[in-house]
Amino acid sequence: MKDWLHLIRLSGLFGAAVAAFLVVRPFFVPETFGDLGHYRAAAITDVQARPMHYADRATCETCHGDVVALRIEKQSRHAALNCQGCHGPLAAHVASEGEQKPTLPDVVPLCTRCHEQSAGRQKRIPQVDPAEHSGGEKCSTCHLPHAPGVS
Repeated sequence: MKDWLHLIRLSGLFGAAVAAFLVVRPFFVPETFGDLGHYRAAAITDVQARPMHYADRATCETCHGDVVALRIEKQSRHAALNCQGCHGPLAAHVASEGEQKPTLPDVVPLCTRCHEQSAGRQKRIPQVDPAEHSGGEKCSTCHLPHAPGVS
């Protein structure tokens, strides 16, 4: 009977842990959790209440038609990329109607983020060794960022 006491104590600890979990759980699970499946329904309104940082691509294209025309003319490989993927959040630039000028990105780290040689990167994306490829020059010396074929 002495060996059974260990199992009884273990069962008691397990039962106490389950009871503590059931008592504490309502304090940590949001009210609307589970209304839409395994999801917190109030998350949608929380996200909508946040200030917008990004504008959509169509908003950029209304003022920057020259970039759109260049992408079409040169059949740019970057045509499918959204503007703010490289330029960052520009909602403030749009809201100020162009008065707030965004800073131009530093092209070398920006370009190498997608184009540096990596075994895990898709082969359809041109890959280079930046030190060997450019000899220390900026990418924009030879390539147009919006239509990156050799200019």
